[in-house]
Amino acid sequence: MCLEKVEYHMKETALKIKGMVCNRCIAAIEDLLAQTDLPVKKVSLGMIEFARPLGEFEIRSLIGKIRKLGFEIVSKRQASIVAKIKEMVQELVNGTQPMESLKFSTLFQEQFHFHYDTISAYFSEAEGITLEKYIVQQRLYKVQELLKDTNLTLSEIAFRLGYSSVNYLSAQFKNNTGLTPSHFRKIDIKDLA
Repeated sequence: MCLEKVEYHMKETALKIKGMVCNRCIAAIEDLLAQTDLPVKKVSLGMIEFARPLGEFEIRSLIGKIRKLGFEIVSKRQASIVAKIKEMVQELVNGTQPMESLKFSTLFQEQFHFHYDTISAYFSEAEGITLEKYIVQQRLYKVQELLKDTNLTLSEIAFRLGYSSVNYLSAQFKNNTGLTPSHFRKIDIKDLA
């Protein structure tokens, strides 16, 4: 165990965990924590939140036990990169400037000075979803918002969010939501619940 990772987590009140993908994972971590005297606030997918920062012995002991369950702690560097990626995606998707033909891979490589495959692997390990899928999800959330809250045409939305064509946007939207953009715009959100 690298001391840098331990020191980083000792200052925090949360541990980010790789490999937690379902409710059984949460239950396994909760069972483990129930056997300790640690001040746990909440366990969720990929995260344990504590009521106070943990001491060095507590964190080292917990990390060992978590590893025995088959999970890993996300390193400081990895967590920092993932947080910055999410922030960058949100800024671009929610920005007012058109994204045009933006290449996320190039943008991330320039920002982090790593090959895109490394950046993508960090993200996937930490979040349990590929970076590409995350970007698609965020863009489609924005498409849904723009369809419901504005009078922008699908062409204008496609341009604003950097889609190569309206057809590509429509196909991706239908593939992920089961609805065409025009049908989505017409239905009441309450009908989707």
